[in-house]
Amino acid sequence: MQSINQVSSFEELQEYIQKIISALQSQDFFDYLAKKSREVVDKITAQKLNADEEQKFTHNYRYNHKVAVNLEEIVISNETLIDVSSINPKIAANYPNGFDLAKAIEYGTGIVGANSDASKLASERDWQYMVNPERDYTKPWFYQDENGELWWTKGMSGKLIYYQSKQEIEDNINDWVEEYIDKL
Repeated sequence: MQSINQVSSFEELQEYIQKIISALQSQDFFDYLAKKSREVVDKITAQKLNADEEQKFTHNYRYNHKVAVNLEEIVISNETLIDVSSINPKIAANYPNGFDLAKAIEYGTGIVGANSDASKLASERDWQYMVNPERDYTKPWFYQDENGELWWTKGMSGKLIYYQSKQEIEDNINDWVEEYIDKL
């Protein structure tokens, strides 16, 4: 496609603009944005989850991010659920469809999560911390994972992976559009 500097008439300008509009409505463009968005989410996930946390999250959280793009929005999701009934039947009643690992990582868990920066966003997004005011939170609690390994915790702070990904995507989207148009 010719550059805007090569347009010499009103008709050529209209044609140039129409080509750009068509390109920005194409599946190729949506795929390009999805790829760029996925790169951001993967990068931030790698930065935010340390090696110990990666090992604990045996449900392939990192590899279950999904990105969908259409004319109106970029949707990033992760539907990794954990069946907690075998881990702790008492808390399983609170999660009949499975424990949402993506939300737990995003907003945190327990007293540690409730006291983290993510807690403000969590309350706006229907995430609740299981915090019992009668419990001594200076002592950790223990749980056994599906592999029989014993873990102790006071909870974890929220990682805000999706929140930071959203911010970075918003910061870069104009550059990505320019990049794409320049490649036409």
